[in-house]
Amino acid sequence: METPPAQSKNDPEIRKEIDRLGIVCFDPPLPPVRVPRDAGGSSSLGFRSEIERHAAQDSCTTEVFRKCKEGARQGCAVQAAKKCKRHWALKMVGFKERDWTEVEGCEEEFMVGCISDAEEGCRAHAKSFCSVAFRNPDGGREKH
Repeated sequence: METPPAQSKNDPEIRKEIDRLGIVCFDPPLPPVRVPRDAGGSSSLGFRSEIERHAAQDSCTTEVFRKCKEGARQGCAVQAAKKCKRHWALKMVGFKERDWTEVEGCEEEFMVGCISDAEEGCRAHAKSFCSVAFRNPDGGREKH
């Protein structure tokens, strides 16, 4: 007796039947980045290979840098708004409001400098943050 050929969930007929039954198909889970290892009597989590460790460290550095830069951009926007607005007391003394184009130009100029300064700090932060976690092949766990 022959076994029928394997059918894929992407086959249109199967897809229709899956939709009709209300079944939700999920992609298979990704394998864990680190796996349990026996390190001289105590178990710890470690990477399968140096290549995986370096890939995980690069991914960590990229993600921490991206999030740091995003936070810095928000902080710079708040600082720029505070720096470029006219003090409320000047309005009471008789000075008129600044033109919006002037305020926007001031904020834009401030943002460019602030973000470029923050970018260097974020790059250093991401590198130091991730290098601690990935210092050792077992994920940065200190040996005692």
